[in-house]
Amino acid sequence: MAPGTLGEILDPVSGFLDTLGEILDTVSEDLDPVGGGWTRVPWPTVAGVHELIEGRWSARGYDATAEISVDDLTSVLDAGRWAPTWGRVQPVRFVVGRRADDTFAGLTETLTRGNAGWAPASAALILVCTAAEPDDEKARTYAAVDVGLAVSQMILQANSIGFNAHPMAGFDAEKAVRRFAIPEDRRPLVLLGLGAVAAPEQVASDIRERDERPRTRLPLDEVAFADTWGHPFTSSPHP
Repeated sequence: MAPGTLGEILDPVSGFLDTLGEILDTVSEDLDPVGGGWTRVPWPTVAGVHELIEGRWSARGYDATAEISVDDLTSVLDAGRWAPTWGRVQPVRFVVGRRADDTFAGLTETLTRGNAGWAPASAALILVCTAAEPDDEKARTYAAVDVGLAVSQMILQANSIGFNAHPMAGFDAEKAVRRFAIPEDRRPLVLLGLGAVAAPEQVASDIRERDERPRTRLPLDEVAFADTWGHPFTSSPHP
């Protein structure tokens, strides 16, 4: 049988490569860039919202072998440091532990039951503290607001470099104060875990079940008002 032209020979190969590329593109959309884990099922889209915000979720099934570099961890801290701050007071402080160091071990000791089963698999734990301000209600309130702003930016920065971030209230603040000699003018508010999402088969069934629960929020017309309280804001143009 006489050989065909070069084009006839290469056409099937080219078709195969195109198909393989499509398969790999589909897989790469689901593959977490850190630690070889898998992201969870995509969320329902929210029109106009940036993909980092739309795709944010607080995982528990972390890869206990994944590590975070000092440079990556520093970028997350800097994202929090550069968050908006009320009156330029800058009350937010961080206690930072990477897995296997003494600070990380101390932070895991503060975890309460709900988080003790999964958070030690984090690549890093960050205790976010702020000003105590016991005698100034306004300063105390906005010191807490500053924590929320800082943590939000840290979460998005972590997501942007391929890590998941999970903020926690389930820790013993008094134990943290004693363990790290936190001064009286500061109070721990949030413990932030950073990790790489593990493949589902590597995650305990109870943790996997919690991670697979649908993420929901109240509809916009129940939380955004105009004219009077309870009257839904609408993005539709006025007649």
